[in-house]
Amino acid sequence: VGIDLGSYYPKHYTMSWSKIDNLNLLIEQNISGLSVANYLSFTVDEWNHSRERVLKNILKKDLGRTLIVRSCAFKEDGRASPPPGFFESVLGVDGNSTKGMEAAIDRVIASYSRDGRTINRLDKVFVQSQLDDCKISGVAHLSLNGYIQVNLAKSGSETDAVTSGGQVDHIVLSVGSYSAGTDISIIR
Repeated sequence: VGIDLGSYYPKHYTMSWSKIDNLNLLIEQNISGLSVANYLSFTVDEWNHSRERVLKNILKKDLGRTLIVRSCAFKEDGRASPPPGFFESVLGVDGNSTKGMEAAIDRVIASYSRDGRTINRLDKVFVQSQLDDCKISGVAHLSLNGYIQVNLAKSGSETDAVTSGGQVDHIVLSVGSYSAGTDISIIR
């Protein structure tokens, strides 16, 4: 597998680098055999001011029958941030039910205020097709020193096993140089 991080990372890395940025990076790389489930993202501010439009956009995007509503707050996924799974993600949301989507989105946004935190109007939520019969799932963490740590759930686990504290395997990938076609080696 080759990942060209040179055009995107770490040059564009900031403390507000998010899950959505990582997904966009993976999509741009057009890696053979890798697919990212369709998604739509929006800010808390967009939700608060035009939720009907957001819901219409989700329906128009046709993400599928079963959705997952995921957190993407500025205060997550950084060094001094809460651990994965701290903010809410809602699985199994009916993709045809605006009431169900609305309740799930409200639940995710409400979780941004845990432990007295202030909700940032630019925090994001993303709604994504939920995978069925997933063989392996995990969370990847990018670092500024050229490593990618991937926490993978054991075969047969739920897709939220990593973020809910389930048993996982840890793999560290070394990216030798940031150029197209770079081979990634597993360090373990």
